[in-house]
Amino acid sequence: MLEDTERQYHHGRLRIALLDAARTILDHEGVDHLTIRAVARLAGVSHAAPANHFSDRRALLTALAMRDFYDLTWRVTQAVHASEDGTTDRLHRIAGAFLDYALTYPHRFRLLWRGDLVNMKDPDLETTMNRLYEKLLVATSLDASGKTNISRAIAFWSMVHGYVALRIDAMFIPQTDERTGEPRLTAMINLLFAEE
Repeated sequence: MLEDTERQYHHGRLRIALLDAARTILDHEGVDHLTIRAVARLAGVSHAAPANHFSDRRALLTALAMRDFYDLTWRVTQAVHASEDGTTDRLHRIAGAFLDYALTYPHRFRLLWRGDLVNMKDPDLETTMNRLYEKLLVATSLDASGKTNISRAIAFWSMVHGYVALRIDAMFIPQTDERTGEPRLTAMINLLFAEE
């Protein structure tokens, strides 16, 4: 017989509740503490209940990563829409959205790139990831003249991702540029990608 709390979940609500519980554990304790049993406990269901939705921990983490990629894509989309005319403003806003997400949710950010924990070949996850990458590619590959330059996009994202990863790992601290007084990431973007 199902526990009372399990009876409350119907029409797919248990899956959502399990993902909500997983995200709570991830945000507060990190991925090392995120287990199927811990998620079931926090959701108030039996340890066997998650098996109906997630075959194992990797499947759970993959579904969680898909949700977080969707959130990051939404933030990047909002940044693109808020940008003024001009490539540099768009780059600054996208980098700011990326940095803000990572600083607000460092454990989520780290999970997104963990191929050892997440099934990067999952078709649904690939679709969600591609939405983000397509958005980033279109938004960052155009130079000031409007020409496409994929290497420019890769350079931008490599720089932003590296800087953000070092910030959340406390290898870099917030500082300003010695010459311009701008925040470090802003100064880096201006140095490498400023419109002429």
